[in-house]
Amino acid sequence: MANRQEPDLANVGKTMARIRKEQPIKWTQEAVAERLHMDRSVYAKYESGKLIPPMDRILEFAELFHIKPEELKRQVSLVIPDTSALLKNKRLLHLLLEDYNQVVIPDTVQLELDRAKDRGNKAGWQVLMTIPEFRKKYPDKFRIEKCEHLRENSRDAKIMRLAADIAKREKVDVYIVHDDTGFTNLYEHSLLLREYMATRSKSRHYATILALDEEYRYLEYYGRDGKIDELNLDEYLPDGGTLLISCIRCNYDIRTGKREGELIPDSQRRQKMRFLLEHHVDINKTDSKDFCFTPLAHCVQIDDFQTFCLLLEVGADFNKGSMDETNTGYFKMQNEGNTPLMVACWHGRKKYVEKLCQIPGICLNQQDGNGYTALMKCAIQGVRRKKRGLKYHVNQALYQYLLERGADPLIRDRKNRTAEQLWREGDEETD
Repeated sequence: MANRQEPDLANVGKTMARIRKEQPIKWTQEAVAERLHMDRSVYAKYESGKLIPPMDRILEFAELFHIKPEELKRQVSLVIPDTSALLKNKRLLHLLLEDYNQVVIPDTVQLELDRAKDRGNKAGWQVLMTIPEFRKKYPDKFRIEKCEHLRENSRDAKIMRLAADIAKREKVDVYIVHDDTGFTNLYEHSLLLREYMATRSKSRHYATILALDEEYRYLEYYGRDGKIDELNLDEYLPDGGTLLISCIRCNYDIRTGKREGELIPDSQRRQKMRFLLEHHVDINKTDSKDFCFTPLAHCVQIDDFQTFCLLLEVGADFNKGSMDETNTGYFKMQNEGNTPLMVACWHGRKKYVEKLCQIPGICLNQQDGNGYTALMKCAIQGVRRKKRGLKYHVNQALYQYLLERGADPLIRDRKNRTAEQLWREGDEETD
């Protein structure tokens, strides 16, 4: 440490300003300065970047707002995301770009993502899509480094060696964000994904949120003594989901792997759903992973009609499209904007389409980021299935049903194609 340069702490003041302004109870610069026993004009210079706060002030500020000192310093560090973390949270790169000066993708991680994509892993495909965009948009913050050629025995060892080499060369702390316990005891600045998400959280009860996510039997514990009132039930989980979406999907994806294949009984799942709804969970909040679907759209995707109807009964927004609500300033996928109706048409879920079309106010002609309508989704999937020799009568029937309900076949997508054209030709990007 003796020969290491002091990190550039100019951005710490900006972080202090952000944290102060984000508090639920308004804090002025004068109030903070008074609690830190210092002159307001000096504190104002910290936030403006004209003065760099000494470490004792950083520690006092962190204690005042109940955060870790690393929360203030993390914007002046460099981070390497591991494949395990990227596959679990598909929006992780967005978050890291907000929190660190530099994001480095090792070429071995890029190769693993490519292999995951070839195996049909959607997350691998989605992350790979963002890498060229980020390299172009943030050339000073985002880069790829070679480490595949290193002689270390394992992939983890290669990444740790790369991190050590960068730290020595650039004289900065290099963090590795991962979801693999193999890093934990072998690298000093190793950070589990759940730990990283906890540092991003404004809540001091993030560990309790994670415990509640796994709990389906003893929910009454969280209802005692006002414990539930202290929790932000809409907090994002490490994988980018929410408590409600996690409950909806608890028997799907990799979640059953954590329980060694054990399924949550439907009665317990319904009980937890009611528990969350009774305590005013946001029924429309999208996830920040996969395709950023609403809870309603997730029900369609996994074919859970009972929960789908329950959410409609309690007022879920049936026209809300998919969107990344956490990173509106960053790269947005063209596939955003998918409504539950579009998802139902894409998957050929007839009873969902009929249920939605019976609701007054349903928007039949809403378009997603590609300019596709629900009618276009039926057309694209129908032609794709036809080309592959699969049955497509459901897609054809839904197409006619939507026309009868008033869907407009002449609306054009971003490539100037109508639903009629797509029904004849399909979409080469999805074939």
